[in-house]
Amino acid sequence: MSIHISFECNNKTCQANLVEGKRDGPTVNINGIDFTVIKGHVMDEKFEKVLHQIINRKFESVTDLKSYIGKIEGCSHVAVIDKSHRTGVEILFGKSIEPKEESLQQKQKSLQAFQKQVAEQYWNTYIEGQNGSNKDHSMLKSAVIRPSENKDRMSRDFDKAIENNDKELFCSCFRNLEFYQLYPIVQGEELKNITLPGTNSDPVDLSKSEGLTSDIKNYLKERGFSGIVALSDGKNEIIVASDEFNEISTPMAIHSVGKIATGMLALRLIEEGIFEETVLEEPIRLDPVVMKALPIPVQERLKQTTFKDVMLHQSGLKDYLKNYQDDIQKKLDLKEKSPIINSCEDLLAYAEQDLIELKEGETHLSEDEQHYSNLGLLLVGLSLQHLVSEKETKPVSFEEALSHYVIKPPALRCSRL
Repeated sequence: MSIHISFECNNKTCQANLVEGKRDGPTVNINGIDFTVIKGHVMDEKFEKVLHQIINRKFESVTDLKSYIGKIEGCSHVAVIDKSHRTGVEILFGKSIEPKEESLQQKQKSLQAFQKQVAEQYWNTYIEGQNGSNKDHSMLKSAVIRPSENKDRMSRDFDKAIENNDKELFCSCFRNLEFYQLYPIVQGEELKNITLPGTNSDPVDLSKSEGLTSDIKNYLKERGFSGIVALSDGKNEIIVASDEFNEISTPMAIHSVGKIATGMLALRLIEEGIFEETVLEEPIRLDPVVMKALPIPVQERLKQTTFKDVMLHQSGLKDYLKNYQDDIQKKLDLKEKSPIINSCEDLLAYAEQDLIELKEGETHLSEDEQHYSNLGLLLVGLSLQHLVSEKETKPVSFEEALSHYVIKPPALRCSRL
């Protein structure tokens, strides 16, 4: 089980994970359970001081930890997430959202049982079963190694388990995987006869949930939530908006959730034959006008890395937001009009020319070194726009492509995304 911490500090997003159990490193105690702090992105001096203030302390709950970090000078936009906790469902149906000791222990047992179930099913299907004769295990190996603290040892154990036909050692390789990391393995490897945790409970029938709408409304008000909640059981639907939304159709900013739509568009374009999947392994293709608008160092980096590297935040590109925000502040100080953004291309002028340095001989960052880049995903969107326009032999905007390939097919009820 792990808990993810994220907060803004010195205008940077800082992240760390708390992994259950005492290991090498500092610990935090939450409701009597020890978690080891695994440091994440942005390790500057200020972030180290923040971590120093929470380690070796005892907190009653995840909420208590979040509140404590929020009171530390310089910290804002604090998010503390119990990754294995089904918060949304438990909030809406009146159950406690605080991870009490009993529930944590129960979830740990459930996680261990699910780890064993997935590992054994893979083993039986692809290693002992007939489907394993020519099976490439590299994708699974990458998935089990990624969350491990000692990746070299885990890699050796995985290979040894396969070579020596050691089922027990193989199953032990899954012990660091969380529910959210196991689900893609079940789906991607097409494992059958897997019982997903929580699927044995009675299905929810919203038609019989009298008073649920008012309960949700009251909860949103108490928590100061701003937005819209939608529930569906497949037949019935409940949509509740917070007070500041006059209609459920009120447009709102979804921020980086839009990146998911960009990824979906890329997959849909491959599916529709607009471009081949091999394009992902090539340098990203951009309209010459777009490429020319970028700083020279960025142009050179894009020649080294691939489309997939840019999509996965492994190209070493930085951002454009800080320069854009600085320009807005400068205009405000001078009492001038703020810069007007009419298209995605207008943001290219703010692209940072500094890059994350790559290791000698490498063309991209490793999975552990990912650097979140708004600029990178902006370029992915502009590349998809360019690829569709080339195929159609006419200009097609990103919004038009997204609407045609992502929004309209499933009849999403939104005018723009």
